[in-house]
Amino acid sequence: MMIGDKIYSLRKSNKLSQEELASHLTISRQAISKWELGEAIPDTENVVQLSKIFSVSTDYLLIDDYDETDTGTTEASEIPKKTWWGKLSSIFSHQKTASQDSFGKTTISNVLDYCRRPRFLFSATSIAFILSIFVCVTSDFAINHSLTWSLYPIGSCVFAWLTLIPLMIRLKKKNIIVSICLFLLLTIPFLFWLEYASNTKNWVVPLAIPIAIASIAYILVASIVLFAFKFKNWYKAAILVLLIAPLNYFIDYHAAVFSDDSTVFLWLKILPVVLSAIVLFFIGFTKKKKAKNTA
Repeated sequence: MMIGDKIYSLRKSNKLSQEELASHLTISRQAISKWELGEAIPDTENVVQLSKIFSVSTDYLLIDDYDETDTGTTEASEIPKKTWWGKLSSIFSHQKTASQDSFGKTTISNVLDYCRRPRFLFSATSIAFILSIFVCVTSDFAINHSLTWSLYPIGSCVFAWLTLIPLMIRLKKKNIIVSICLFLLLTIPFLFWLEYASNTKNWVVPLAIPIAIASIAYILVASIVLFAFKFKNWYKAAILVLLIAPLNYFIDYHAAVFSDDSTVFLWLKILPVVLSAIVLFFIGFTKKKKAKNTA
């Protein structure tokens, strides 16, 4: 009996749909379908979670001809319910079910486990942003009878929410890259929104956009250094810190030109950054040398 057939049999015997099982594992329903059809196999972490959910050993799932008398068939009522009341009762109940006993979870760990689910994180963060916008808008109307200062938190909340959506779905490298791309795309529109909300006009194009473009270029280069190159972490940190020096110089110089301020000592701000990068590089070099000597 293949692992896909075992997952299908155990899921049916516990009266779980593919969506419900996927929710327990925080994966997609399509992944469960591929497992059961034999198009893919679960990784080690998911195998462990499956063994806990169905109360079977990992050997039973992984070994095709493994004979286990207890196939983990439990009553459907013992599987955590997917209704809102079932979720709350499974979290805060002091009496553990057989399925919860197999997990070995306490009430606090149940709460933490539920809070880590992407759906909960997405819902909680969205509600927090909506409540923040509602409080700001109602307070602004109550004081000024129009939208004035509340435009700033409204734009900031929308900008942050759109940027964080991929990370709330799942904290993977691909989602991090998507989140960075959204941040880069939304930065300049967000600056125009701030100019619209502020009393000071005509500062975005000459001042903010060049600084934003330079910052975006730094983020792109930093992303390439972090994800594309296989340097030691200390070397990566040194490179990222060193790249702050030209960015800092450009921002200070551009701000000084815009404000006609000739008293800014730009090199004094760059020197600590360069020294910090040298220190990080030296630490990485010494650690690498120690590793070679011990080997």
